Amino acid sequence: MSKLTLNIKDGSGKSQAHEKRELLRDSLIRYSRIFIALLAVTALISMIADFGFYLKEDIREYTSLLPGAVLYGFSFYYILRVALERDRVAFVKSHRIELLLIGFIIIYLLFPQLVSGIVFSINPMLNPKTLTYVYLIITQALAIITLLLEAINQSKKLINRRIQPAMLLMMSFITLITIGALLLMMPKSTFGGHISFVDALFTSASAVTVTGLTVVDTEGFFTYNGKLIILGLIQTGGLGIMTLTTFFAFSSGKSYNLKEYVAVQEMFGEENISGLKRLVYQIVGLTFLIEFIGALLIFYSADLSFISSTKGKVFFSVFHSVSAFCNAGFSLLSQNLAHKDLFVNFPFLLIIMCLIIAGGLGFPVLRDIRKVFVNNVLNKNNIQFKLHSRLVLITSTALILIGAIFYFVLENNNSLNDQNTFQQLLTSVFQSVTTRTAGFNTVDFTKISLPVIFIIIVLMWIGGSPASTGAGIKTTAFSISLLNLFAIAKGKDRVEIFKKRISSSDISRSFSTIILSMIYISIATFLLLLSENASFEKILFEVISASSTVGLSLGITPELTSFGKLIVTATMFIGRIGFLTFTLALFKRMDVHLYDYVEEKIII
Repeated sequence: MSKLTLNIKDGSGKSQAHEKRELLRDSLIRYSRIFIALLAVTALISMIADFGFYLKEDIREYTSLLPGAVLYGFSFYYILRVALERDRVAFVKSHRIELLLIGFIIIYLLFPQLVSGIVFSINPMLNPKTLTYVYLIITQALAIITLLLEAINQSKKLINRRIQPAMLLMMSFITLITIGALLLMMPKSTFGGHISFVDALFTSASAVTVTGLTVVDTEGFFTYNGKLIILGLIQTGGLGIMTLTTFFAFSSGKSYNLKEYVAVQEMFGEENISGLKRLVYQIVGLTFLIEFIGALLIFYSADLSFISSTKGKVFFSVFHSVSAFCNAGFSLLSQNLAHKDLFVNFPFLLIIMCLIIAGGLGFPVLRDIRKVFVNNVLNKNNIQFKLHSRLVLITSTALILIGAIFYFVLENNNSLNDQNTFQQLLTSVFQSVTTRTAGFNTVDFTKISLPVIFIIIVLMWIGGSPASTGAGIKTTAFSISLLNLFAIAKGKDRVEIFKKRISSSDISRSFSTIILSMIYISIATFLLLLSENASFEKILFEVISASSTVGLSLGITPELTSFGKLIVTATMFIGRIGFLTFTLALFKRMDVHLYDYVEEKIII
């Protein structure tokens, strides 16, 4: 009996000891997460201080010690997590990239001279400590953004308000624009060391919304650091912060809130949420692949002899490749692409046009093109384009041709009179391509005739395609509305094309987008007419360029008042989000009611 009692006590003691160990393990994991968050914030502050501010020598001595401390801190964190995790195999699989990097860090910290010698022999430009530090900063920055968005979505207050995916998308862009403005206000971002908040906010919004309108000269006003910030904002805004944070969540193996999935799903038109992971990987991978190829082609094919250094040529190639594919229209040159060595540079303009078209078609169309090419050409299967892709490709091609013809005919004796026939054709096609989405220019737009300005306004208003880096009412809304008008004229009660019927909801959304765009454009135009000293056509041109995130201007952007800059900033933001999406974000979605009223006819 005494033995049995002793065994029970021993079992109870072991159980209590096990519970204490589990509580200690959970506490250590919880505190380690707090530690890594503080470490990431410290690393970011250190990077921002070194990148954006002119530090005194005594302060720089202390900040120079932070990179090493960060490396040791990250190493300690992941070693501790591996030791504490119950399922170490699952943890290693979900953090394999970080752990491989940590392994490299540990080897470097133990044998710095050996690793430095090996890496330096591969490429003298590489520094393992610097590369590791930069990679960790980027990784943890995205982790912080992901955690912040997840915390916002899981907040009881926001859940009770039933925040919509459209509102979440809008909040992500507002956050990015604000951060971008603060970064551009850092002393090292500008040559003068100062930029007003309104100008910084305008520039940040223009970069994030991939518009390209500028109130200051990008080439002469921003330093190399400032241009890097603008490039980062263009890339992040072109992909979308929701896409990037979702990509990071998938890559790191972290769980993610359903609202983010729905937001990205709606953004790119993915029908099945189960295929979202593959979609996000394809979007990010395809974006970087196209931009990388574009940068290589610009560097090796285009004549960049006006840039003296190799580093300058590389940065120029990368910047303009990203800006072109994201349809941003930002250029490192004061004259944009009207520079004397570029405005008739055929290889360069051809590369830029291809990047603009690829970015303006939208990721669903690019994915469909790849699928059709792989199956029909490589696998010899007969697969057709989806109806969406057909509409986008036909409408885009038609708009490019129509715009080029109008420009060539109407500007032949005006802005094109000093060019030969080939150069006139090249300029006409380029301006037709860039007018709808990108905003690059190879001519002085202040010298263009009013009829051509009208054509450009119409093309800008139509804009790019859905799920692309362009804005406007979109090619599909324009084509569906035209098809619906033709169907009404023929007495049909449905819209049909290519033996397919377009749903009534798509028709309704198309007309809603058109009406909303007219409302927003009218309001912005009216407000600018009250505040700005400019002609009606210049203000209307500016508003439509901003709302369609094109970036072309008739020269009034730098002369805008502070109020005018804020109006144009809001217009760029609404245009990038989408007129319909912005409206949905403002209104609480109604529950579905299981009843209907009696229908009554209205005279139209």
